[in-house]
Amino acid sequence: MKKILFILLFTIPVYLTSQMEGLTIFQYIFFSFMGIMLILMFYIMIDYLIKNVGNKNNQTRKGINNCIECGSLISGNHKVCSSCKSDIKKKPKKKTTTKTKKVEKKKSNFGKQYHDLEETLISENSSYIDEYGFIKSLREKLKSGEVYLEDMSSYIKDNHKKYDGGEIMTKTELYNQLEHIFTVYLEDWEKKKETTFIGFEDVEQYHSLSQKIVIELRDLLQEKIMEL
Repeated sequence: MKKILFILLFTIPVYLTSQMEGLTIFQYIFFSFMGIMLILMFYIMIDYLIKNVGNKNNQTRKGINNCIECGSLISGNHKVCSSCKSDIKKKPKKKTTTKTKKVEKKKSNFGKQYHDLEETLISENSSYIDEYGFIKSLREKLKSGEVYLEDMSSYIKDNHKKYDGGEIMTKTELYNQLEHIFTVYLEDWEKKKETTFIGFEDVEQYHSLSQKIVIELRDLLQEKIMEL
């Protein structure tokens, strides 16, 4: 088969060129050479396709596959070779402790809306981590009876006395911003009629407490100025 193709490779271009009239000897050689090159390229392409298709069919018949990780040949019905299999590391399962179960249960109780808000306020780039933490702590202490309503003003001031005038002004502004954030979220939830989750009541209380804290810090700032 190859001998026949080689004979055709040289004879066809030469014959076709000889049928062209008015060619000089150089044009005759040039066109014959170009014809031979084109047929040669066609022959190489056909030979390559025959070999690769044949090898692929042989591999399929023999049950040979390619590893999905590295591409190497493997026999049988395996999808991953032994070397890649040893490199694949299973992700360690998270240990579920009693503490994590309680946290997850608390999250599900408070609602997704509540925790979306909280994650925003305590994120790494948040400016409200300390202030939100104090509001939340104060809310818990009021619920548990550790702090009574009549003692709330003095409790707020006592926890902020350590700051100087400039720091109190900064914190007052942060609490003021938190009050605005709570307002925006509460109005959005009410608009969407998403007020049945347990955390909604807590955020309402955070909103009220932030207003109370702003009032008390302004009083504390005046007291600090009077002491000068």
